[in-house]
Amino acid sequence: MLVNKYGQFEVAGQRIVNNNDLEMAHQVYTYTPGENELAAGAGLTYGFPKVPDIASTIVQNQDGTVTLVGTLSWDNRPRAAAVKLDAQHHVVETDEWPFKADLPLMQSAGALDGAVDEMGNLRLTGWWRESPNQDSKILSLVVDPAGYQVGELEVEQSPKVGDNKGMGVAILSDGSAVTVASVTTAGLDNLDMWLRRGQGEGGILFQGPYNRPDEPHRVRANPFDQTLVVGYETAVILQDGMPTVVRRGWLRAFD
Repeated sequence: MLVNKYGQFEVAGQRIVNNNDLEMAHQVYTYTPGENELAAGAGLTYGFPKVPDIASTIVQNQDGTVTLVGTLSWDNRPRAAAVKLDAQHHVVETDEWPFKADLPLMQSAGALDGAVDEMGNLRLTGWWRESPNQDSKILSLVVDPAGYQVGELEVEQSPKVGDNKGMGVAILSDGSAVTVASVTTAGLDNLDMWLRRGQGEGGILFQGPYNRPDEPHRVRANPFDQTLVVGYETAVILQDGMPTVVRRGWLRAFD
């Protein structure tokens, strides 16, 4: 969800249409002082018939319009995707919009978050899978303002085991990107928080030292270029004198 320049709430997600089709969904809500409920305004669904299409997040462009970030099923395979909307909240279908990542046969991908830099480029993060039977890896890619992919897909090669996926991305004032990911470490149920500034080996700023499921969900940057990560961690507490495993909210700032 985001708040646009008019103070409206814009929400992205998914909606079932025709009883069997999952589509990207977008809805605008307006708050009126004194009212107990938000008023629904512009809204749409977008996707291809009888295949799952999902909007995982929504980002605001430099001109105040928004882009839905997520996954479109193209040729019966999931693709990392971005659907740009115009000022009237209609789908832009010029140049290369809507964007769908170009993938060789058998490969699949999905975008889970996005961020726009000062040049208007959209950086996506999510997951990439070489084939349906293989684990996923952390994916990053860049889309220019006309909807064309810039460069190649960036796929993290480590950790080398388990399902790993980029959960959030933010852009700092120097143009560098900070990506947070959920990674599998010692065991299949051992998820860690992973954070990298920039790309390439040696750029990891933080990896959770925990031995239980811990996962980031989003990352954002504040005006001081601090990186704010929100997610959850799993801890053991005493409840009625007995050790009890609980999942709790997790928020941490990195300089």
